[in-house]
Amino acid sequence: MQLPKTKNLKVYSLRSSDQPADEGILPTEDEVKKYKMKILKLENTIHNEMDDKANNEQRKEIQEYVLSFIND
Repeated sequence: MQLPKTKNLKVYSLRSSDQPADEGILPTEDEVKKYKMKILKLENTIHNEMDDKANNEQRKEIQEYVLSFIND
């Protein structure tokens, strides 16, 4: 599913380090700037570890990003 492209909604996306998104799902760099989106790659976390399989380091990485989004 494509990420929404609007200025009326904050859009943040945490991406795994090992799985690229399907074509057309992620916005272009120009769209990211235009709509003030944040698309971040989790350097230490692969797709299959973005749930309860994550280790403590991965959980901390995800939690820190989520908290920064909430507080932004």
